[in-house]
Amino acid sequence: MSEQPVTITIKPAKSGVNVRKPDGSKLKADGESVTKNAFWVRRLNDGDVELVESTKVEETKAETKKVDAKKSANADTTQGE
Repeated sequence: MSEQPVTITIKPAKSGVNVRKPDGSKLKADGESVTKNAFWVRRLNDGDVELVESTKVEETKAETKKVDAKKSANADTTQGE
């Protein structure tokens, strides 16, 4: 039986500073889940990224869904005119 990879939620430690992921893309400023590995542990130890409490990420996702729902509702009402 293989173990599931451990994920952590991180964000750049300093606002406005881009942190590159191993594939070259940028880490999202509000945080994202990544697989815990040597690369991210080094970034944590160097102070480039910080751990994010999962509740903050979930709140951000919930707010994004609310905004998207409002945009969709507004689009639906304006299309019928």
